Amino acid sequence: MGMDISGMNPKSEDGVYFRANGWSWRPLLSLIYQFCEDYIEEKTEDDLTFDMGSIKPLIEDGVLQSMSCNDGEGPKDDSTCQELAERFNNWLEHNAKGCVMESDCRVEAGTGRFVNQDDEPDVITESAYSIEDEHIKEFVKFLENCGGFQVF
Repeated sequence: MGMDISGMNPKSEDGVYFRANGWSWRPLLSLIYQFCEDYIEEKTEDDLTFDMGSIKPLIEDGVLQSMSCNDGEGPKDDSTCQELAERFNNWLEHNAKGCVMESDCRVEAGTGRFVNQDDEPDVITESAYSIEDEHIKEFVKFLENCGGFQVF
């Protein structure tokens, strides 16, 4: 299963379509969650007299949750996508090895073959949920050019 992400108002070919398989979408989505949490923290730190009701999250919780379900949700505006692209670019400056989301679902390092560590305890494994920097950079290009997106 994969996630097909469609741009809503593409500015170029880079913003029309992005695809991620289920193994790479989960870590990408976990970064989006992290960036949304950081966004709220930054907004509340900037204004010590804030009213929590006046701070709009980068992406609403319900939309974030639905982005894991192929049901057409996603941020529908360009400004949110530009903010996400900026946050991904900042993250990429300090993280040069992609993103791995720890999991009990393990693959053999270097091969991608699924492994049950109880059956093969000597095999070196890694999480099945990972995404390489190059794929993240493709997503950033998509964000910069999609004008909002939907996940199918």
